[in-house]
Amino acid sequence: MKQYILFFLIITALRTQAQDLLAGLARPGAKGIFVLTGEVISDVKGPVTAYKIERKAANENDYTIIATLPAVTNVADFKQRALASNNLLPYQQDLSNLRLDSIWHRGKAAGSLSALRVLGYSTPVLAGFNMIWLDEKVKAGQSYQYRVTATGTNYTALSLPVRFNNLSVATPLYQQAVFNKPQRHLQLYWRTTFQDKPDHIETWRSEDNGVFTKVPAIVGYLPGKDSVQYLVKDTSAKAGHLYRYFVKAFDVLGNAAPVSDTITIASLDPLQMPMPQRVKALADSAAQGININWQLPEAAFIKTLTLYRSTNSLNRFQRIADLSATDTNYLDQQVKPATPYFYYFEVEYKTQFKPKRSTSFAASFMDTRLPAPPRQLEATGNKEGVVLTWEHPADNTTGFWLYRAERGQPLQLIRTMIPALDTVQQYTWTDTDSSLRGDRMYNYALKAYSTSQVESSFSDTAVARPLKNLPIPKPPMRVTAYAEDGRIYVGWDAVGNYDANVSGYKLLRGKKATGTSTYTTDTIYCSSNQFADTLVQPNVSYRYSVITQSLLGVQSVPATWATVSITGNKPAAPASLVANKVGTGIQLNWEAPAGSESLQYTVYRYERGQDPVKAGTVTGDAFTDKAATKGHQYFYFIRAITSDNTESDRSNEATIRY
Repeated sequence: MKQYILFFLIITALRTQAQDLLAGLARPGAKGIFVLTGEVISDVKGPVTAYKIERKAANENDYTIIATLPAVTNVADFKQRALASNNLLPYQQDLSNLRLDSIWHRGKAAGSLSALRVLGYSTPVLAGFNMIWLDEKVKAGQSYQYRVTATGTNYTALSLPVRFNNLSVATPLYQQAVFNKPQRHLQLYWRTTFQDKPDHIETWRSEDNGVFTKVPAIVGYLPGKDSVQYLVKDTSAKAGHLYRYFVKAFDVLGNAAPVSDTITIASLDPLQMPMPQRVKALADSAAQGININWQLPEAAFIKTLTLYRSTNSLNRFQRIADLSATDTNYLDQQVKPATPYFYYFEVEYKTQFKPKRSTSFAASFMDTRLPAPPRQLEATGNKEGVVLTWEHPADNTTGFWLYRAERGQPLQLIRTMIPALDTVQQYTWTDTDSSLRGDRMYNYALKAYSTSQVESSFSDTAVARPLKNLPIPKPPMRVTAYAEDGRIYVGWDAVGNYDANVSGYKLLRGKKATGTSTYTTDTIYCSSNQFADTLVQPNVSYRYSVITQSLLGVQSVPATWATVSITGNKPAAPASLVANKVGTGIQLNWEAPAGSESLQYTVYRYERGQDPVKAGTVTGDAFTDKAATKGHQYFYFIRAITSDNTESDRSNEATIRY
């Protein structure tokens, strides 16, 4: 794309058949409305000898002839008209690249603009062939319609209604600047990304804040898909100077865009770029940071100065400060003590689009203040040992020293450092030392250790007893038991005399079921080493054992069992048992023994070959067995029973068939 190309979008419009409405036939410009004619170059010999242009205002009913454009007959006239096309626009076109003699001969020989390709639709060529006309007698805001007729043919074209007003033109946006030292000129890059892109750029410059003047810059065009980049070469710019620029932009019809923003640019090549000098990075413990000082020559050339920092000398640098070119000091307080930090400056210049980076430098500082001790220390015993919890801010802490002591003993450091975590303020740690014993109380305390190798004072003390390695108490060495006056007296060694953790005893009592070898056992809790058992029965065998209970929640194995029995007074057996059949069953009668007032009698019955079963219990001297079955032979005997359930021997047996 070059600055003299005109109406690139209306080439096809010029090839449209007669009487078609053409959107691009007439377009508003800076000085009036431009009207195109056609594609065929007019000639006195035909077929088109001239073009007639008619106009109709919006409030008019008919067209009026406003211009007739005859054929150009010689190359001198063609050149004069082409050069005069500068009068149609508010800026001067660069026609030095146009070979007007060659264009004239090629165009006349072919008789059509299409033979000249896009060059044929440029303002100078159209004006040279007298195929474009500027209607300056139009009013701003007024709408007009044009009709173009080719004399000698039936070609007629109508424009759409055109309003005379300023068209929208995109303002170029500044991108970057580079000083080309070998060619000694300053290259400025501008860009537009809108539909109405400018076609002509005027460059205005001020030096040392002086008056802006237009400079004869060379402008190149780099078209893209949706944008155009403009390369402005200021060949009069001197190296090492500071300039201010703005540009004025126009489209091919002379419509002007808003003036661009003013930018300040230094004409420097990369080797001339000033960088921070005499850089010093010093620890500032009082300010809790790192103080960076520097000098920056020729600050006027600097656009931005940025400081970057990392804890790695190679990568992961982050921007920490946007500085002014006049700044010479920065205090970095967003750092941790005893940590090496690496820095570099990045400088962006008013003439360069790519920033320049300084060499890296490093520094660190130490915090000599006493760190705060851990807070809210708590200790809780469990089966693993002692669980410790505490609070401490995460900043600038390497770890914690743990101290422990048995009750009454001085605190001693017990392990290597417990590491601190970057983001944690609540800590939990379990002391699982194999030497911990469950029968002892332990005191714990902590000290914080900072990254600057400063140790805090002790935290508060916490006390706990672990629930591991619990000593098992011993059982009593001897358990004795004897019966007296219907009671059994049990005694054993007082284990608490030699084990301070004894809290009491569990007395196990076993009762032997009559006629079996099985004992039923129950438990009696005792606080002393003796017990009188009143819940015993005569003629029953009892055994006793003792388990020692500890304050620590453990107990001993049972001691050796001691066995004892209470012998009761057995009553005399009933006598003279007889059996008789009665209407309701079998009636038994017997003679009660002497002193039978408090006795009861248990009746036993069996059939031949079977075990005796209880048929009933009565208090008198007679019993009727109503459960007897006719035709069966039964055997009966009776035992007397005292109030303490002591049974007599068997009576005589009585037999009967029912």
